[in-house]
Amino acid sequence: MYAKIIDGVFTIAPKKINRIIDGQEYTTFNPTGEMLAEQGWKPVTETAHEEAPAGYEYRPVYTDDGDTILQSWELTERELSADEALSIITGGAY
Repeated sequence: MYAKIIDGVFTIAPKKINRIIDGQEYTTFNPTGEMLAEQGWKPVTETAHEEAPAGYEYRPVYTDDGDTILQSWELTERELSADEALSIITGGAY
């Protein structure tokens, strides 16, 4: 996978790019890593995380180290869905 961090947002490379070759513009579908790198996209180094404790979840954090985009994980408190919250409030009887 190739990506960029654009204005602080992790952005995955598109499946279609436009390239200029000998003054002509060409559209390339499913570009190679080399083609994407020519346009500043970088390979993503993905990592695994352990299982989160109850009530928490891991969220990916991406940083640009110059040559690649590195993935790390941040442990955050999990937000309850409306149904989960209602179940807790009512003791499961709703």
